[in-house]
Amino acid sequence: MNNILLPLMLLGPSQEMTASWYGEPFHGQETASGDTFDMHAMTTASPDLPFGTVLLLADDGAAVAVTVNDRGPFAVDSTGAAIWPLEPHPHRDLDLSFGAMKLLGGVMAGTIDAEVWRLR
Repeated sequence: MNNILLPLMLLGPSQEMTASWYGEPFHGQETASGDTFDMHAMTTASPDLPFGTVLLLADDGAAVAVTVNDRGPFAVDSTGAAIWPLEPHPHRDLDLSFGAMKLLGGVMAGTIDAEVWRLR
């Protein structure tokens, strides 16, 4: 077991979630919560968690805390465009900001399977 997971186990049960990321062209746009999206901030979109929820994600020895401030990820068609009306993505649970995904080392892969704890 790597060094970061041992203290995280003390937080209680975790859930594995698949996370993708988003950045441009959404940087500077209004989020569903009314915040301005900052692709470098430690935030995430969730289809159903309340705004302000703080999650701790861990993957491959890296960890980051993010705050839910947007909705998503959404299902997309073969061109990558969101399907209207918007529907939750069938295989992704969270859409991290570019900055959060960068700290977790998953930008190039596009998605990660992370252990997730709800802090508040």
